[in-house]
Amino acid sequence: MKFKKTLIIAALLGMQLMARSQTISDLHFFIPGKATAYARMNVDDITLYLSGNGKISLDDVQELNGDIDYYDGLNDGVKRGKLKSIGSMWIDYYDGLNDGSKTGKIKSVGNIRFDYYDGLNDGPKRGKVKSVGSMSVDYYDGLNDGVKTEKLKSVGDTQIKYYDGLNDGVKAGLIKAIGGTQIQYYDGLNDGIKAGKVKSVTGSSPGIKVSVGQFNLNINSKEE
Repeated sequence: MKFKKTLIIAALLGMQLMARSQTISDLHFFIPGKATAYARMNVDDITLYLSGNGKISLDDVQELNGDIDYYDGLNDGVKRGKLKSIGSMWIDYYDGLNDGSKTGKIKSVGNIRFDYYDGLNDGPKRGKVKSVGSMSVDYYDGLNDGVKTEKLKSVGDTQIKYYDGLNDGVKAGLIKAIGGTQIQYYDGLNDGIKAGKVKSVTGSSPGIKVSVGQFNLNINSKEE
């Protein structure tokens, strides 16, 4: 599945979460049009994507380096056919009898472990990524969240806000802020084809860089 859109890229520079030999780094947010954010992160040389609907997927295997292996044993169950290793990096999936909604989802990449919301009271967050290593992930799920419901609320310490006012018009549901960075869109009556497109990016937060540009996003996911 390929996306080629105008994106806002918020790069959290220098953020690294250590877990033995593996490192999570280069966390980026990608905001395509009216969609919610994607977050991209690297675990050593492997690129992972956290989609706006809370799924983790690996970058297109053609872009990865190293020998690639897949689970193909008769007893591999839900893991059968999924990526097993890339070079020396092992990939595991939830496949226990009590894993419930986590079954088949990525459990670990190297020594970085993934967890998912799976409680009976988790509501719209159920099944979405809850944490990557020690970095937590949260989503809007309040009764009054409206257009924000199920969208990314925070990744680590970075808060994500959306336009959700009654008079926000074409901006409703679009990203309003990432940390201390504010995003404005064209929304005037005479803006024509510019309506809903990014008008300005202002402000800053320590360790966060925001820019606008073109980006090709390739996602290879078994979880769609």
